Amino acid sequence: MGPEELLTRLRDEARSLADQAVGTAQDAVGTAQDAAGQAVGTLDGLRREAEALVASAAGAGQERLEELGSLIGEVLDRARETGDRVTDDLADTIRRAANALADGADAAASRLPEPDSLREAIDDLTARLRR
Repeated sequence: MGPEELLTRLRDEARSLADQAVGTAQDAVGTAQDAAGQAVGTLDGLRREAEALVASAAGAGQERLEELGSLIGEVLDRARETGDRVTDDLADTIRRAANALADGADAAASRLPEPDSLREAIDDLTARLRR
């Protein structure tokens, strides 16, 4: 598989994660914290998707995309460890970050400069982890 194909795959995986984050929040928000089991499963599923993004970014040689994928995973790990529910805010953060990763993959495949959304997502996730 060539670099462009890897980047296209990465873009598609990132868009899928963005869609899943939105659907997950809509399913999980408002459920009772029996959602402990449901939310953990949900977070685990999103985390697996994030791990796939990191692996794809590494395979494509895209360090900044790999960094963003790792940060997405860290935010999801933190939510799981603290027992946080998948709120609209968390889902929106993951959606924006996953879309930024997809935008970055598109830009890299087209040999364009890194989009601002990539830096913004890295900054947002880093700030969220510092809270």
